[in-house]
Amino acid sequence: MCRFVAYIGKEPVLLDGVLGKQENSLIKQSHSALEGKTGVNGDGFGIGWYNKDIQKKPAVFRSIQPAWNDENLRNLTSIVKSKCILGHVRASTIGSVSFNNCHPFSNNHLLFVHNGTIHGFNKIKRGLISRLSDHAYHNIKGQTDSEHFFALVCDRLRELPRKNFIDTLAHAARDAIDIIKELQQKYLGKISYKLNIALTTGESMLLLRSCSHDFAKPISLFLHHSTSNRIKNGEESPFYLISSEKLWGYESNGKSWEEIPPNHFFLIDKKLNGKLVEL
Repeated sequence: MCRFVAYIGKEPVLLDGVLGKQENSLIKQSHSALEGKTGVNGDGFGIGWYNKDIQKKPAVFRSIQPAWNDENLRNLTSIVKSKCILGHVRASTIGSVSFNNCHPFSNNHLLFVHNGTIHGFNKIKRGLISRLSDHAYHNIKGQTDSEHFFALVCDRLRELPRKNFIDTLAHAARDAIDIIKELQQKYLGKISYKLNIALTTGESMLLLRSCSHDFAKPISLFLHHSTSNRIKNGEESPFYLISSEKLWGYESNGKSWEEIPPNHFFLIDKKLNGKLVEL
């Protein structure tokens, strides 16, 4: 099962501080994950980050190489800084091992990663595509359930009012899940999915930990929030870290990490205020 990590904070940090330096870093999770069905997530990786001083759109670097074995990744993460970072390592379930199936996926200023599976995706795919606008459909480059779900979210987002953008993101994600449920019920006769997602504009961020009722609980997703920024050696700068697995603290019970409750959003606005909202 894939793993991802997300960072958003007041001050920029080196990508390596989020992706590589921690004791249970995302790069370590690519070959020795501690939670989930598979310990190895070697079917490609990707990172996305923002530099709003240059452009609103995120930069994205993806590869079909395993994250633990990519020298370009090490070189990049040791020199690039950002206030908002998404990283993902892939264990493929739907779609081949290919560049276009690696996360993160982007659309204009939005950046998206997913961990989980929309079961029966190949049976609902045609119906899902018929619900997309031409713009959203033509933005899809790969085969994954993840990218198609992201397209649904982007479509809904264009149709909704933008008064409170972070709440609008949650509204769009709910609508996309409702479409998945409707299509699964129609073509499969049952609803079955696991959807852990991170979706960001570079200034605000939505996290979701969710699954359908046929599973006891969704895939793990942890949150760390502090004003003393561990990634910046304890400097006073508020930030959030969200990860499929705790990046440190397994030996000490990881008390600085909270597990996001099942079927809940965690929403972070532009002022770095966070709130938990039921799906």
